[in-house]
Amino acid sequence: QEYACPTLLNHIMQRIKAYYSLLKQGKTSDIILRYQDALFRKTGMHRYRDENGEFRAQIIEVEPDGHLILQNEAGEIRSYVFKEVQYIL
Repeated sequence: QEYACPTLLNHIMQRIKAYYSLLKQGKTSDIILRYQDALFRKTGMHRYRDENGEFRAQIIEVEPDGHLILQNEAGEIRSYVFKEVQYIL
């Protein structure tokens, strides 16, 4: 697939400027909400794997420090750092 690089670069730069403007205005909550809404598999129960095996859970949030917060089918809340949990596709 071909892309018009200058057009694509311009679009990316506009988005960076828009988010930087929000940041300068102190509107970090807007940025966080947009990030949380864009998470892969944000809604519904999905399959995951951790050191204890496979389970189904839904994403609750990603904390500012990067912890992924999941809630399993039993209602248990689990917190993971980078590479402690995997999606099962």
